[in-house]
Amino acid sequence: MTESFKPSRDIRNDLMERLREASAKQERYSALAAEAAFDMDMLQRMIEREEVRYRLPAQIAAEPDLALPEFVFKALQVRPMTKDDLRHSVENAGYRVDGRSIHATIVNLLRGNKIMEIAEGVYEAATEAEVR
Repeated sequence: MTESFKPSRDIRNDLMERLREASAKQERYSALAAEAAFDMDMLQRMIEREEVRYRLPAQIAAEPDLALPEFVFKALQVRPMTKDDLRHSVENAGYRVDGRSIHATIVNLLRGNKIMEIAEGVYEAATEAEVR
């Protein structure tokens, strides 16, 4: 018995087609990777810019010299302010506070007759004549 020899099918064309597909896929992924790298770089630059923008200056980051109620009272001696105005002034002076701290400070100063509400939500320091 002699076995007959069958030649294998020529798969070179199939392999070339698969190589072209793999190459196209690589190009698509490379383009996506480049786009993602660009996006990441741009976002990193934006974050750095925001960090610089919101970085506290050295004098603001230092610990405040006055207790919070004293600072609020002195600020109200300069001009009348709302709670939001006071909160911004306090934060800019380096205090780390929230709205509740400002509210509690205002309530205590009102009870002690050191400040008064001159309009709804607007406060000023009381004069010596008003305290008596």
